[in-house]
Amino acid sequence: MKKVKIYALIDSRNKHIKYIGKTIQSLNNRLSSHCSLSDNDLTHRANWIRELKALNLKPIIELIEEVDENIWEVREIYWIGYYSKLYKLTNTDKGGKGAHKVKIDIRVRKSITSKEMWNNPEYREKMKHKLKNTQSEENRKIQSEKMKNKWRDDEYVKNMKEVSKKANPKNNNNKPEIKYEKISKLRKEQWCDEVYRSNRIIAQPNSKVVICDGVEYISIGEAARALSVYKSTIIKRIKSQHFPNYFYKNSSR
Repeated sequence: MKKVKIYALIDSRNKHIKYIGKTIQSLNNRLSSHCSLSDNDLTHRANWIRELKALNLKPIIELIEEVDENIWEVREIYWIGYYSKLYKLTNTDKGGKGAHKVKIDIRVRKSITSKEMWNNPEYREKMKHKLKNTQSEENRKIQSEKMKNKWRDDEYVKNMKEVSKKANPKNNNNKPEIKYEKISKLRKEQWCDEVYRSNRIIAQPNSKVVICDGVEYISIGEAARALSVYKSTIIKRIKSQHFPNYFYKNSSR
């Protein structure tokens, strides 16, 4: 049975593994094939090799293991998965596919074009100047005024609210708005009624009575509900020196 070599291409600058591949050729011949790049090869591996060649360097090739031809796919997939956790590989897939050509998408081509343009000092200065102008104080004021004018338009505000409701369906549950201030006022009025207060105390005999701004509440929970705040807020105010009017009835400040 034929043997297949699983190999690694290593960056000669920092000794990092950059590519995992397979071959039935000798390692030297396979390295020569990698270094003979066509103009149409725009893969990450090819660009990395071009970068080395520009510095008069070339990759180092090393054998990882030699396996039977009926299991090379499994072993290549394994080694790509293993080394991808240790290094940033230039492999475009998880392996096991044999020889193939990678179709370069529009984003990669745009990236290559942009990098080439950015290497031009004149273009770079032009873009920096343009960016500086767009971020000037005067420009920011103009943009700010435009947004303010938009939000003064009732129709625009209405449309934005509709967009927000569609984007956050969980918040749009058609529940009636709770008027917390009215509830708080109602609770305080109820606690001024001796009968109501005594009934609540009888219902919760083990609760600690809390006094908040001169009003007696049977518990922290009752005070929180009456004042429309969290229980933790009542507790913090009782412990804080900044709220002397919040304390337990039978404790001294």
